[in-house]
Amino acid sequence: PETNVEGAAERKEGGGKVSVRVERTFPVPPVIARKAWMEYHWKKGGGLPIFVIKNEENSYKKRIVAPIMMEETIVASEEARGDSATLRYTVTKPGPFLNAKLVPETHMGTVSFISSASSSDSGKEDCQMIWDVEFETTRFRSFYQAFTEFSVGIASRTVAEALATPRLLKMKVTLPSSEISQDIAAVEARKQWLEFCWKNGGGLPLPPAISFGELLEDGGGTARKRLLRIPPLLIESVTNSSSSSQGAEVFYQISNPGWMAFPFLVHSHLGRVKFMPSLKQKGAVDIVWEVEIRPYSLMGPAVEKLTEMVVSTMLQNHAIHWSEPGARVAVKAPRGKKIAGNLERFWSVPKESWLGGVLDAHLLDKRSTWQQTLAMFQPWTWGRSGDEMVLFEWENGEIDIK
Repeated sequence: PETNVEGAAERKEGGGKVSVRVERTFPVPPVIARKAWMEYHWKKGGGLPIFVIKNEENSYKKRIVAPIMMEETIVASEEARGDSATLRYTVTKPGPFLNAKLVPETHMGTVSFISSASSSDSGKEDCQMIWDVEFETTRFRSFYQAFTEFSVGIASRTVAEALATPRLLKMKVTLPSSEISQDIAAVEARKQWLEFCWKNGGGLPLPPAISFGELLEDGGGTARKRLLRIPPLLIESVTNSSSSSQGAEVFYQISNPGWMAFPFLVHSHLGRVKFMPSLKQKGAVDIVWEVEIRPYSLMGPAVEKLTEMVVSTMLQNHAIHWSEPGARVAVKAPRGKKIAGNLERFWSVPKESWLGGVLDAHLLDKRSTWQQTLAMFQPWTWGRSGDEMVLFEWENGEIDIK
């Protein structure tokens, strides 16, 4: 029999109605779930590799989704009550890529947050999110059905991950006593941390961060409130800096979590660094660095290891910066052999840097050549000898801001 190729292609690539529903249960009441949806999906892209541009001067009622440049608008938003919350949005401008494929005025998204029936029985404030999306296409209905299922599924999972209990890293190092009066040692340690770790990168093997924003008023020295670290394209902001008779502290956060900060793929990142007079060593200062993160599920273990490596390296470098200011490590030939004549070294590097730590550990390394060669293929073990300088632990929880 004769096959109608043209008709088959038309059916295969034809248009039609796309309809998607995603349901999820969150361990929070509707008002908090709705707020999380707005924050982590509407404003930050829902874990997708997109960029959201605010298209309203004072609100996020409208947004532009880049790079496809599609404009979406919230057309109805019921204020969250005790047991439910609902909002509706639509595509007002499909953008150049979807202009010929999306039937005008057919798109509607409805997101409802309803208290779970089991909430009153169990005493837990759970809620169910029901997310419906419908629109019509002129072509490729099957593709847009599958793509919408995928994107809404990812976005709903992002909201769930953002509402989950975060992972909390705690690291501690003790700065030795110095000539600085113990009354102001903690404040001075914070000033040096802000200038050395925050502003100048803490000795990491990365280009210097780009500082911008206002100068920090409370003991920040020359440090500014905001930084752009390249790589990645990560923006960090100091949210609070304070001091008291008990010590000093700094709060900061990643301002643009998401794919721009790859490989640090997190939905949220909050840090606090506390500087306190040591109770065990007179004149010494204890630094406790806490990092609270909600990583993307696919990158959780990798993000935790990266965070651990970065924070521990910066703390170790800061301890050297505090106790041995200006110290350098010589770059020598293997086994201390002379290079030429009486020349014993090529050059030197700051001991407070990552490379200085690696070289210092190498010079103090008493292992065999074979063991050192094996260690070359384990870069996570490179660094200063004596990891006891920094104590750390991971747990589930949030930073206690009391």
